[in-house]
Amino acid sequence: MELQNQLYDPDLVTHLDPLSHASEAIKIIRTNIEFSSIDKPIRTLAVTSTLQGEGKTAILSNLAITYAQTGRKVLLIDADLRRPTAHRLFGLSNRRGLTNVLVSGRDYSEFVQQTLTENLFVLASGPIPPNPAEILMSAAFTNIIEQAKNDFDMVFLDTPPINVVTDAAIVSTKVDGIVYVVRAGGIDRKQLQHAASLLTQVKANVLGYVLNGIKEDADNYYYYYYGRYASQNQEPSRDDAKSLRRRKQKPMSQDNPFYSAPRAKKRNGPQLRAPILPSQMPGQETQQDQKRLMSEDE
Repeated sequence: MELQNQLYDPDLVTHLDPLSHASEAIKIIRTNIEFSSIDKPIRTLAVTSTLQGEGKTAILSNLAITYAQTGRKVLLIDADLRRPTAHRLFGLSNRRGLTNVLVSGRDYSEFVQQTLTENLFVLASGPIPPNPAEILMSAAFTNIIEQAKNDFDMVFLDTPPINVVTDAAIVSTKVDGIVYVVRAGGIDRKQLQHAASLLTQVKANVLGYVLNGIKEDADNYYYYYYGRYASQNQEPSRDDAKSLRRRKQKPMSQDNPFYSAPRAKKRNGPQLRAPILPSQMPGQETQQDQKRLMSEDE
């Protein structure tokens, strides 16, 4: 196990500023993941997005930190063998990692690196291979995940955007669940529908989605948007973000289920704006509430 000289990226706000609003948002994601499956606890979790630049790696890394802060032993595996970035966030080396394990057949623990966060370890991607999809489909990769489950309390896997390559769909079949990151206003509905259909085709256990990058309104109100389960019949859409932006002209009452207390001051830092996951509110009520809000603004 390697210990590197590290300098955390500013996006790792849960380590650098654990009391910030962004850190609290990530903790809400953690809580909802834990309650998403009572009968079978989530021990291995992958994260994907539609396209590059939606913040999936930052959210995954912050999520891993919050799990480690609870005293659990956590491993983050960078399974994005196309454009790996997890090692950069933690200030780690990427000279050796997952691909070295798969090629050499050596024990994966020899390539695991310790981070500045207690209980958190990272298995970097290693050198980029010419055949990432084939490597992720291999039995050797599956064995690494199973071994990591025996050695760690929680295993996180970063994957490439699902609309770009098939890697995320492959990994989703080897883990307990997958979370989908969507940047508000960054993609259109057809792209989201296509991504959801790809996960549905491989029967992935989609726990939900994170709506990322929501801007604060002028009155400094901070809204949490809770997405419902993503499925074949329902995907997150850009209308979700639009309905949130329209509310800034009419502050909500405390009786509204989307209400959150006013913020004391504006926060500087990464664009981690909205937590996740399955809402406890019935879907019909949520849709009616959004329609009512839109009609009021009009």
